[in-house]
Amino acid sequence: MASEQTARLVALAGAQHGVVSVAQARRAGLTDNQLQRLVRAGVVERCDVGILRLVGVTRSWLQDLHVATLRVGRSGAVSVRAAARLFEVEGFDRAPVELSVPAGHRRRPRLGVVHEVQDLEEVDLTRRAGLRVTTPARTLVDVAGVVDETTLEVAIDDLLRRRLTTAERLRDTASRLARQGRTGPRAVLGLLDGRARLDEMTETGFETKLLRVLRVAGLPAPTPQYVLRDADGRFVARFDAAYVEVKVGIEADSERWHMNRRRFVADRTRRAVAESLGWRVLGFTHRHVTAEQRFVGEVVARTLRVARAA
Repeated sequence: MASEQTARLVALAGAQHGVVSVAQARRAGLTDNQLQRLVRAGVVERCDVGILRLVGVTRSWLQDLHVATLRVGRSGAVSVRAAARLFEVEGFDRAPVELSVPAGHRRRPRLGVVHEVQDLEEVDLTRRAGLRVTTPARTLVDVAGVVDETTLEVAIDDLLRRRLTTAERLRDTASRLARQGRTGPRAVLGLLDGRARLDEMTETGFETKLLRVLRVAGLPAPTPQYVLRDADGRFVARFDAAYVEVKVGIEADSERWHMNRRRFVADRTRRAVAESLGWRVLGFTHRHVTAEQRFVGEVVARTLRVARAA
């Protein structure tokens, strides 16, 4: 019977990074006495009010998120910077445990930041990694209130480029949430108003045209949308295409960004970090891949030769 109890608890916790609520265990048929015996036997330990963790399971940020969401209950959701990290938004490789709950909600986890909000609606909620989380559009509006304009613009670019949201959905969400004294929606709407055709991001059509140019030039096919990380796993850059074995990255270099000095500086910083890790980074504009294909092919071919000879 003890082994059966352990197996049932492990199965419950397995989908939640090693944690389970007492309420979940009860619904699965375990009694409080059985749970207490498992605690005494060293199978599980208490990590928050009403939350148990399997002993021996490595603690992680995702596990802490599960603990916090189990503690606040079904009315809460992962939000703001934690939600951005769940969606792997560029610039949010690190984030606190952060949740939003309806105003007046009193249950609090031992670890993490909890925001009481008036407008946490189902339309703004989805699921990711087994967790209830704010949608990409809502996440952008929320983080807009706690980050600078450059970080926000990079985040918007990233989620639109990956098609996790659209410019229209983002505008609708920001407009619905806008109210006096709230900075996030105003910041998002300000960026949208100041950028023409926001949803036609650098990547739109660029990758397809670039791959065609390389193919016509007789070059091997690169890895598309390659994410470069440093030795600690931190995000460095996302290349439109990369020859990983020789550390050559290719990215869109849009003239539009050159009018935004902060974004321009941020791009140059990422490129410098990539080059410090031994990468050669090539930047081409949309005009290059549409009207100067021979030039692109020659530059890439020459760079590959140099890289292979190094």
